[in-house]
Formats: sequence, C-alpha cells, structure tokens
Amino acid sequence: MPALADFFATVVTDEDWFDDEAGAIAQHFQDQQAAIAALENVQVFNVEHVEIDAYIVGAISLDISGFKLPLLQPTALCS
Repeated sequence: MPALADFFATVVTDEDWFDDEAGAIAQHFQDQQAAIAALENVQVFNVEHVEIDAYIVGAISLDISGFKLPLLQPTALCS
C-alpha cells in the first residue's frame, strides 16, 4: 500500500518553471494533502483500470441515434 506522501509526491512539488496554472494545480494538491493529513488511519489504495469506449445506441422512430462515452473500468483492487 503506498504511503500518503508517495501518493502526492509528484503533484505537490512546485517547480520554478511552473506557469500560473501549474502552480495553482500544485497548490490545490498541497491543500488536499494538508486536509487529508488531519485524518487518522489514512490508507491509500490503487485501483487499476482500463480505459474503454462505451457506445450507447438506440432507435427513435426509424432513425438510429447514440453517443460514445470514454469510461474507466476497474480491473483489480491492489492494496
């Protein structure tokens, strides 16, 4: 099971070359990390997934209609 610090390591580091948007994203994750650190008995779980395209298709009168959705489908729970 990954440690909480390892989970956030790559997203909380504010680099000198970050633009304003990247700096704001890093700050967001720093805030999230601080809020979660206040919890007791924190556990981090990795859920592996496969990205799939789901197609929803149906008929309206004599016409066929539908749409495509990208989905993340869990494949295994790793602790």
